Amino acid sequence: EIYMWASADQQVQRIFKGHTGPVYSLAFSPDGQRLATASGDRTTRLWDLSTGELYCILRGHTDEVVCVHFAASGEAVLTLSYDGTARLWDVRSQVNVATHKRTFDILGSGVAYIVGTAISADGRLAATAGSDFRIRCWEVETGQLRCILEGHTSYIDALTFSPDGALLASAGQDQTVRLWDVASPPDAAPDRLRHILSQPGDYSMALAFSPDGTTLASGGERVIRLWDGRTGALRRQLPGHGARVTTLAFNHNDVTLVSTSYDQTIRLWNANGGQAERTIYGRGYWVEEVSFSPDGETLAGSYFDCMVRVWARDGRPLHTLRGHTDPPRHIAYSPDGALLVSAGDDKTVRLWDVLGGGRLHTLHGHTDRVGAVVFHPSGTLLASAGDEQLIHIWDVETGEHYTQLAGRVPLAFGPAGAELAFGGTDYSLRLWDARTGQLRILPGHTDRVRSLAFHPQDGLLASVGNDKTLRLWDVARGQLLQTLGEFTQHVGHVTFSTDGCVLVSVSADQTIHIWMRTEEEGYQLRHTLVDPIFKSTCVALSPDGTVLATGNVQTTIHLWAVATGQVLHTLQGHTNLITAVSFHPDGGALLSGSSDGTLRLWDVQMGVCLNVLQPEGPYTGAKITGVTGITPAQKAALLALGAVEEA
Repeated sequence: EIYMWASADQQVQRIFKGHTGPVYSLAFSPDGQRLATASGDRTTRLWDLSTGELYCILRGHTDEVVCVHFAASGEAVLTLSYDGTARLWDVRSQVNVATHKRTFDILGSGVAYIVGTAISADGRLAATAGSDFRIRCWEVETGQLRCILEGHTSYIDALTFSPDGALLASAGQDQTVRLWDVASPPDAAPDRLRHILSQPGDYSMALAFSPDGTTLASGGERVIRLWDGRTGALRRQLPGHGARVTTLAFNHNDVTLVSTSYDQTIRLWNANGGQAERTIYGRGYWVEEVSFSPDGETLAGSYFDCMVRVWARDGRPLHTLRGHTDPPRHIAYSPDGALLVSAGDDKTVRLWDVLGGGRLHTLHGHTDRVGAVVFHPSGTLLASAGDEQLIHIWDVETGEHYTQLAGRVPLAFGPAGAELAFGGTDYSLRLWDARTGQLRILPGHTDRVRSLAFHPQDGLLASVGNDKTLRLWDVARGQLLQTLGEFTQHVGHVTFSTDGCVLVSVSADQTIHIWMRTEEEGYQLRHTLVDPIFKSTCVALSPDGTVLATGNVQTTIHLWAVATGQVLHTLQGHTNLITAVSFHPDGGALLSGSSDGTLRLWDVQMGVCLNVLQPEGPYTGAKITGVTGITPAQKAALLALGAVEEA
């Protein structure tokens, strides 16, 4: 998949699907109307950016296509492949109009293979880095060799041309970045090396020139270095990534630098000031939601790779539940802990046997993604809410459809199971009587309701929404009892403590409000906490209502004393933003999920990590000791995906 974000607000605009192998290279057409993608599936695909539709597939290469570039006119595309050819394609006719076999023939020896490629901005020069540590520059139009650049003493991981095509930058495993003169004619002096930029103890997998060519960026281990593109002097370093930087690119219109990393983030930097302006979080093993079973003996996490994983509390992996074709964003245990339900973007609801790990039912009926699932307290019924604004009620034992209601998220069953509360399509609250099927409507909110919570004993219902209010309702009478707070932004989450004495609300302005109940005045604001959380699943209240956990985008978790509003512990260990937290039923442990792909189990009283749970990577256990034919960068990627290299 290829994701396209809007640079203004960093929101995903389109997702392009179709390649069956990894995508190695991207290029926008000069008019900004098309995107070209080169892939390990041996094809290059052109996409219409306005519609997101596939325009055409360029087939002909017999090995992985590793580089693609549009000609200045936008009417031709140049591709380079590990099959030893560069191909020039007419975009209008989709015909391969020229093939240069010599482009990748490295001295005809057959002992060196290509480990890196680059194409100049005007499409006239191509550079290839070989496993013999040499760089070769070729004239694309004729296929003639222009020069051979020698000097690196180890594998070369990155190549890039300056915008005017006069310089070529290369980065190697020898911990150097080198600048070469490639503008001089083929018969010029053999010494084309202009500068050696030293990186002691580090090497770069990514290089990028600024649009004016005055700055060269190199990406290393958790740091980006900015060099003077003319003198080779180091200007500044940009720390921030939690792992090695893998790609770099400058915005063509300003000084914004974009970087990606093995830490699964995309970061936007102001190259002039050196500040990190934005972080976009990738979703390799992104944890969507976490939950303990009612007895606390097992725990589950839903992942962006379309799987749900179940673990024993001691960290032993129990089951990997496969079947979803899009990410399952919501999971919940049945009241007795025997079943697990998962639902999400593939429009299905799935019921799983926790003990055996098998799928019991796949429930079809939603026509859009499922935004919430909740069990009836008896465990006999299940409610699910879809984005098509329909609520489905299911018989858990048989998997049969029980009834259907018009409404949308959020969903909540009352503690006795007599009512199901959910949001109406007209901003109202709706209460469905599970015994009689009668539907009641509670008007009052002036915008969409985002979260609901029943008081555990007293027949109260709390609701929050986009109208920046928190409202308390008498369920039996259907009357509004209290409206709390003057929030500056919408309120996205609300929850009661198990004794009902504490009420917690979470607002989009990054504030968490703690409300305490008094006999005289009802719920009153006790504390306002500030923590930059990612979403509502990043806040959890301990079963006894004494500790509040918040997980933030700065990779830390705070444990707060509800009575005082003070931080008890700051839990550190995750390397990326926190996406979910959940307390063990006895309150002694906390489970956290992160976009770093791990679950962590914490001791609440001591504030220490008890266990780290990490899903197996695609190469887990694969032994690569002594393997040849891969570069150090490729080896590092395999190790990050679970491969093992024995000492």
